[in-house]
Amino acid sequence: MLNENSDGTVLCRYGVRWARAGCCRNKSFMNNSAGMYNTNTSNGGFVMSEKIYLKIDQQRYVKKPKVDIGDVITVYCSDKDMIEKIGHVVQRILSRLPHFWKEMYKFLITARGWIVICVVVFITIFICNNQKIAYSEDEKKRDEYYQQYGGRDYSGFTSLIEQRQNDVYEAQAKLDAAREQYEWGELSEDDVSRYVYNLMDATRLLDNMSEYMQQIEYVSQIKEQYGIDAYVMSQRGYDQIFGSKGATRKLLIYIILGFGVVLIAETESSVEYKNGMNMLIGSSKRGRRWEHTVKAAAVCILVGVSAFLLYIIEMIIMYKAYGMPYINAPLISLTYMNTAKVFRNITISQYMLILMAEEILFAVAVGLETVFASRHIFKKNSGKGIPLIIVINTAILCIIM
Repeated sequence: MLNENSDGTVLCRYGVRWARAGCCRNKSFMNNSAGMYNTNTSNGGFVMSEKIYLKIDQQRYVKKPKVDIGDVITVYCSDKDMIEKIGHVVQRILSRLPHFWKEMYKFLITARGWIVICVVVFITIFICNNQKIAYSEDEKKRDEYYQQYGGRDYSGFTSLIEQRQNDVYEAQAKLDAAREQYEWGELSEDDVSRYVYNLMDATRLLDNMSEYMQQIEYVSQIKEQYGIDAYVMSQRGYDQIFGSKGATRKLLIYIILGFGVVLIAETESSVEYKNGMNMLIGSSKRGRRWEHTVKAAAVCILVGVSAFLLYIIEMIIMYKAYGMPYINAPLISLTYMNTAKVFRNITISQYMLILMAEEILFAVAVGLETVFASRHIFKKNSGKGIPLIIVINTAILCIIM
């Protein structure tokens, strides 16, 4: 213990109980290696409240005739009135809330979980924008035809295809007649060439309808086999959104999401084991099991909401890039979804909700996995277990997806 008469060599083993400063009196310090302490300073009848942030070494040798507070304590900063007021308001609010919301506050604010979420969202936006495909003018024109003539009632396509076929038949008939006239000397070679070019143009226009003809044939087969009125619609946009062409983007987003979930779920547990707070929490009147259940529930809700937010952001970017025409059409209208029997009677929008639930369940599963591993396996060394968990999750995703 230090006092006003402390001279010579002083060993501070358990912190500072008393110290003298030029502007403050009656300061009390606890046995901590670091902390923040409130002080009251009286000056001419006015009482000023000040918070001083201190760093105190467990052992400090001082060889001076007079020992000052600066010899044993490092003052980080002072005069944090606004931060102190905000802290008091937050603590008052948290004291009136259930324990669940206190855990949410610890994960989001204390453990800087909000920074992790922002970084994951930023990377997701970058991935989505970087993976976008620019369609050619011909492909854009075909998609416009789907919007104009397609859908559940595709009679417009049927009429258009019949018209193009009739144009080919007429051009062929005129060419045959022109050849006969050419043989009789009634037409020149240039006249016959014009009929040939007309037939070539009509055939080219009919060939451009081959994609629509294949789609109509597929829809007719679905009607005969399953009795489902599928839509004649473009496959390109949805193939990029959740088809095979968007698999790389989806895998990267899942990897980034899993990385963020591990960081959010593990950081707070690691801190509690390192500073011994887990022992204090475990000795609460409701027991460790209740505390662990509340913490796991907070992790599940937080990562679930984060996954939901991530999916919504991804779909907004996909909608702006490709559009989502006929979103209420049967899912089987997409040719690459015909293999999934369980999805035959749902719509595209319902399938997108299933994908959203799948992403949320993935985030929750990774969160619970991380909580279990940090609590029962890694404990104080849970920080070292983060890379292992991330590698395992990434390997599983690469195998599944």
